[in-house]
Amino acid sequence: MNKWFLSVVFLCITKVTVAAEFEAVPMIVNGHTASISNYPYMASLYYDRRTDYGYYGNYCGASILDSWHVMTAAHCVQDADYNDHTTVVLQLQNERDFWSAQKIPAESFYFRDDYRGGATYLWANDIAIIKLASEIQNIPSSNYVRLPKSGDDSNYRVSNAVFTAIGHGNTASNVDSSLDLLQTQVNYLSASACSTFGAINNSHLCTQGDYSSLTGLRNGICQGDSGGPLLWFDGNVFRQVGIASFGPGTCGHAGSLSQGVFTEVLDYTGWIQSVVSGAVAAKHTVNGVSNLEFGTSQATEESAGSLGVVSVLVAFGAFIRRRHREKEALNY
Repeated sequence: MNKWFLSVVFLCITKVTVAAEFEAVPMIVNGHTASISNYPYMASLYYDRRTDYGYYGNYCGASILDSWHVMTAAHCVQDADYNDHTTVVLQLQNERDFWSAQKIPAESFYFRDDYRGGATYLWANDIAIIKLASEIQNIPSSNYVRLPKSGDDSNYRVSNAVFTAIGHGNTASNVDSSLDLLQTQVNYLSASACSTFGAINNSHLCTQGDYSSLTGLRNGICQGDSGGPLLWFDGNVFRQVGIASFGPGTCGHAGSLSQGVFTEVLDYTGWIQSVVSGAVAAKHTVNGVSNLEFGTSQATEESAGSLGVVSVLVAFGAFIRRRHREKEALNY
């Protein structure tokens, strides 16, 4: 199950605070299989070292903006080495379809100057755009994700609003029982009620999932769903109103008020347009200029000293196990 890289990025972050049950970590719980035909704008970010080391792994979700760009979370693109080896996989139904799916290397990475990573800042302005090295083929513009319109928030920021979250992430904390794209329904939760994680701001969109007596968990997002879309049906079409950013340290924790916090896309539509039109300079270009460091995972965005050596070693162990699992999976 293609999640070894997720262990590097997200399992480390669960070490940030002592209160592990309710800490904020970037991270589908109680989900069921989603058809990619219903969500043709879904994309996946892969750390791709097939040509030199023979391994690869899915680490974040994304959505197709146009024939050259995908949108994801800023915390997914904070390491220069990972960025240099990122391949964007389009319309992936099942992770075993990796080899046959359309894959395009990433070229340039964009995120905002006011992005602030880590639990201290609750991943403020957690949005990024990736420009691809070549143009997407055979995916019509009708399949690109639709963004919210001005005033839509007055319709989805209401107590009875229902959203759909999709992704290839874990099905419970540190558990990945499905290779399929999954979906789950979550409900709007006001910022005042979303007090589990601290000072939620107006650019955060909080959600709460229904409780399942079968799993003992609430619907929500989990490790590996970061960067993926939160969708709202406006009565005609689905629109992406959020980008998966963080959630409770224990995915779907029934005692947490919120099971997922998303970056609200509506607040950034102007910036998105500026990036795709070429008006914004890239923060990192593959094998070119970079404002990022090499070899520093997204987990180290938290304040110095909050992450110990144990976290890194645990992640590396998961990475080695992932290489062996991939060899086994290819025999199917």
